[in-house]
Amino acid sequence: MKHLLLSLLLAALPLVAFDSEADWASAQARSQSLHRPMLLFFTGSDWCGWCQRMQKDILDKKEFAQYLKRYYVPLLVDVPHGADVLPPEKLAENQELVERYRVEMFPTILVLSPEGKVLGEIRGGRDDPKRVKEELEKARKAARRKPE
Repeated sequence: MKHLLLSLLLAALPLVAFDSEADWASAQARSQSLHRPMLLFFTGSDWCGWCQRMQKDILDKKEFAQYLKRYYVPLLVDVPHGADVLPPEKLAENQELVERYRVEMFPTILVLSPEGKVLGEIRGGRDDPKRVKEELEKARKAARRKPE
């Protein structure tokens, strides 16, 4: 009985999820106002196994989500195969971002300046949160460097 009660209680707790801006314009505006780089996570939510794995095992974890929220302005760029997963206008915006940044592999994470310049990237799946954080830190530090 105790196990059933504990299971029900845990199931009722809110899940930490990749906290994303709604669209490109709001992400860029927030990035500029906070002077933080944007982090774009290109995913195929209904077909890409590595995308699903990275989101579940890394990006949605509480500690990692807090890190992202502190240092970046995240934007989820989903390109699903299912026609009913996203509204058509959101899918069109996401497709435009895929083309603009020449994303050919899923998942891809891009770190962008507030102006939209690529500062760093992770192309392909990763399963080690520590390694992902190290790669993101390189891009974040590059964003803070002053031009010579």
